[in-house]
Amino acid sequence: MIYEHLGEIYVKQQKLSEAKEAWLHSLELDPSNEKLFQRFREQGLGDPASEDRIQQAKRRVSEKIQSKQSAP
Repeated sequence: MIYEHLGEIYVKQQKLSEAKEAWLHSLELDPSNEKLFQRFREQGLGDPASEDRIQQAKRRVSEKIQSKQSAP
């Protein structure tokens, strides 16, 4: 959440590159944050889902969920 807010501060300062990095870090921590995916698109920063680090974060979350479901 902190990185999401930091990204908003950067947007207000017109520092879109810094906003993108802060938001990507936030998505690494919570790759299911649809609101943040929408903010990327609104700011014209592209699709964060295409970023390799976000794909890796989604895989890690999926693996954790699967391992918990298969645990006795």
